Amino acid sequence: MIRYASDTSRASGQLSYTVLQQLDRPNRFATLEVSDSVSDYNNWQTNQKTTKFVAKVMPLLGSPMDHRVNILCGSIYTDNVGCVVP
Repeated sequence: MIRYASDTSRASGQLSYTVLQQLDRPNRFATLEVSDSVSDYNNWQTNQKTTKFVAKVMPLLGSPMDHRVNILCGSIYTDNVGCVVP
């Protein structure tokens, strides 16, 4: 995971890579990767280093890998509506 973090954090559009450990179950981890845009995220999904990492990690998981895309609200917020995507 450390080598992958080093490789992926230098990718174009990659803003951060963090590994989180569950406090009450120290054998559980989550990775949080932040990309600059949806296209950067899609490029990351098909990147050779990412697919190689996923192929190595999948057999070790006790459940399917969960990929979720979230969009940060940024500065566009409307009262009674919430986050408005630009």
